[in-house]
Amino acid sequence: YQRRVRDRSTRDPPMSDDSASTAPADGVLSDALFTTLAETVLEFEQRTQSVQESQILLVNQLDVLQREIDALSDLSNLPSLEKYVRQLSDTRLRLDKVNGTLARVGDRLQRVATTINSAAAAPPSL
Repeated sequence: YQRRVRDRSTRDPPMSDDSASTAPADGVLSDALFTTLAETVLEFEQRTQSVQESQILLVNQLDVLQREIDALSDLSNLPSLEKYVRQLSDTRLRLDKVNGTLARVGDRLQRVATTINSAAAAPPSL
């Protein structure tokens, strides 16, 4: 997918003279539209992946913190940590919802990329 975006974006637009029909102009327009959409989809895919990786790291750190709090709560003479444990659980639930949303956005972006690739592979209509 990335290679196709680069290949199309580095290609020179077709030259047209005054007597040419609007077909070359349509080709230039479709190439420009494809390049713009493909680059945007690619950027969103990369950003979504980055956010998902950050979310996974955060969830892992929350799990570590949860285990440490559980270990500390077993010790005597410590104040109640129940409030903080509940906040951590709520945060984890919110992160799970965000990850679900990111996964759906990623799926949609993949469908858009597939549509763009199939449209680019189709022969131009006259």
